[in-house]
Amino acid sequence: MHRIITTALMPSLLVAGLLSGTQAYAMHCGSKIIKKGDLQSKVLKYCGDPTEVVKRYAHRNNSFASLDSRNTPSGNIKSRQTIYLEGFKEEVLIEEWTYNRGKRKLIRVVYFEGGRVTRIDNKGYGD
Repeated sequence: MHRIITTALMPSLLVAGLLSGTQAYAMHCGSKIIKKGDLQSKVLKYCGDPTEVVKRYAHRNNSFASLDSRNTPSGNIKSRQTIYLEGFKEEVLIEEWTYNRGKRKLIRVVYFEGGRVTRIDNKGYGD
C-alpha cells in the first residue's frame, strides 16, 4: 500500500520540481494578464500589494549610438556618421515583487527595471 501511494505522488512531485524556479512568460491576476513590458502601476492595480518586495541596484555598462548628420547650406544631408559612446555606466533599480497566494497556487516573482516588468518567475507552490 505504501508503495502505491509513493508511486502515485511521483508525477505531482516531478511537476512541482520542474515548475520550481522556472521562468513564466505571463501571469494571471483575476481576468487580467501581466506580461513582460507591463507597467508597475498595472501590476499593482490588478494583482494588488505583493507579499514581499526586495529592492536592489545593479550597475550596468552601456553604450549607445548617435546619428550625426551634417547638413549643407541648402538643408540637404551631406553625410551621416554613427558615433558609438562606450563606457557609459548607469545604476538601475531592480525590484522583485513576490506574490504568495497560498498552498494551491504558484508563488510568482515579478522583476521590474525602470518601472516595467522584465521577467516573471515561478517559485513552486505557496505555503
